[in-house]
Amino acid sequence: NKCDIANSSRSMKDKEISAAKGLLYRAGRVLLAKPDVERAEEPEKLAKILGIGEVCASVGEAIESALESAGKNDLVLVTGSLFVVGEAYQHFGIRL
Repeated sequence: NKCDIANSSRSMKDKEISAAKGLLYRAGRVLLAKPDVERAEEPEKLAKILGIGEVCASVGEAIESALESAGKNDLVLVTGSLFVVGEAYQHFGIRL
């Protein structure tokens, strides 16, 4: 089984992201997207720092891409800031 990660983990410009590197390398696929927040880091910069990751235009696109490539027994993990989680909730129509 593989794990696709739709990720913007610790992606605010004022956060340290290199600590996530070891965990992300265990994933079958890492997708990076910028939430719709001004202080979010650009996914291209995250990919360069991490040395891993496919850049997506939006959190929703990253989620859809991960879901499309996931197999029956695979896991898709959406992780990152509360802004990413909020956009994921919106994508799935979840209201709190």
